[in-house]
Amino acid sequence: MSYSALTQQYRVASGPLGQVFDSLGDVQRFIGRVASRPVLRADGLARGTRYDAAIRERLDVNELPKPFQVNALASSEWQLDSGWHRFTFTP
Repeated sequence: MSYSALTQQYRVASGPLGQVFDSLGDVQRFIGRVASRPVLRADGLARGTRYDAAIRERLDVNELPKPFQVNALASSEWQLDSGWHRFTFTP
């Protein structure tokens, strides 16, 4: 994700493809829908077995462009963390 101060828009990119958003809320809703992001191969799961899982998303301020890193270190508003979401599932 990147932010353009000139256009006041956020851009979310995955490889060469990207999408532009006008608000951070729109970005959060977009990235909140995880699709096609496999974390485990389906053939590695046993059918009928119960699994416990947890997921968390956070902003790594060290990956931001340098000017944003300075702002991020000085403001707690940049410390974005979804907290852990725990769930169980049975394939």
